[in-house]
Amino acid sequence: MSRSVLLAWELGAGRGHILRLAQTTRALEARGLDTIYAVQRLDTLQAASVDPTRGGHFQAPIWPGLLSTSGVGLPGLQATLGDILADLGLRNGKVVEYALAGWDTIFSHVRPSAVVADYSPMCLLAARGRIPTLATGNGFTLPPAHLERFPILRPEREDPKYDEPALLESLNGALRATSRHPIDRLPAVFTADRTCLGGFTEIDPYAADRRTSYLAPFIPSWDPDVRKEGNEIFVYLPEYIHSYPSILTALESVAAAGSTLRLYAPNLDQTIAQRLASAAVAVERQPLPLESIARRTRLIVSHGGCGTVSFALASGIPQVVIAFDTEKLLTGTALEKLQAGRLVRLQRDNPLEAALLGQVILEAHADDRLAETARSLAPGFLARLQEDPAECVADQVVEIARG
Repeated sequence: MSRSVLLAWELGAGRGHILRLAQTTRALEARGLDTIYAVQRLDTLQAASVDPTRGGHFQAPIWPGLLSTSGVGLPGLQATLGDILADLGLRNGKVVEYALAGWDTIFSHVRPSAVVADYSPMCLLAARGRIPTLATGNGFTLPPAHLERFPILRPEREDPKYDEPALLESLNGALRATSRHPIDRLPAVFTADRTCLGGFTEIDPYAADRRTSYLAPFIPSWDPDVRKEGNEIFVYLPEYIHSYPSILTALESVAAAGSTLRLYAPNLDQTIAQRLASAAVAVERQPLPLESIARRTRLIVSHGGCGTVSFALASGIPQVVIAFDTEKLLTGTALEKLQAGRLVRLQRDNPLEAALLGQVILEAHADDRLAETARSLAPGFLARLQEDPAECVADQVVEIARG
């Protein structure tokens, strides 16, 4: 039997996907298995501490929609995850055929005993019935595969952008053309032999339809008893914030108001980093220990990644989520429902955007009620972090690899 496990990541932006796979890698290698990556962005392998000289990593087939969006929010007309997949390339049968063939080529080189797929529906389709699969991810990126249709996620939308039966027909044509069996509903693109969902039910947009249990979110462990004595605002935003001048202006205005800001942005343009540093914003290039963040932070401002949001909930730190896409919009909405955070939806054509964002951050930072609610909720979230999700994934991979 092959001792290799292929770790796949296709869709989504940010470090969360690769860090989730990196945690899983350590657990798999502790069990004597070799791991090989096939990922959307090879540059993220550095965050996973993958040695570039060891080999064992591939460029995953790229969905064409990723080349035009560059991680920034997808078109606002999208109402369902099916719409998002369609705009990324699923509506084009030939694109699907090429992507499946690309995965087949990787499979033929690696000959894995199992595949771990993080937000990788095309990989799951390619491996279905041929290689044992385990699908992992958070609530948004791993929808229930048993659903008849993808549900509406945007409340302002009544109907999907695309006709789902037509998308299914196109997809099935590509599956037949590559000698694969068709599927009977579009959400079945996420079908796997095992499913390991890591996250909190409170921020899962599909919670009402779940049939599987939840693992803890994939976040590093830290000392939850660290003394919380700081008043800083910790900011974690993607490198493409340079496309949003209002965010930069807002951060400068918050710092000018006397608040201490610490920004973690590892790939931020050097000119932007120097601009913020001159405004007394501490710019960090390397990841900070979670104990350090928990000790000195009163408010976290982020783009709403699952790991950051989950850490803040479990450590009792209130949040401001700046939503760049549908997933983050839903996460921010969930936080507001919990009364543990604030949601900001950017409007680039609004000349007051920078001032409004700065005001939201300052108000959230000073809001004692928001802070108290976050602290009161923390023990309930922290109690769900006792079991390492990567260990659970690795155990199940060993089972399916043995057949």
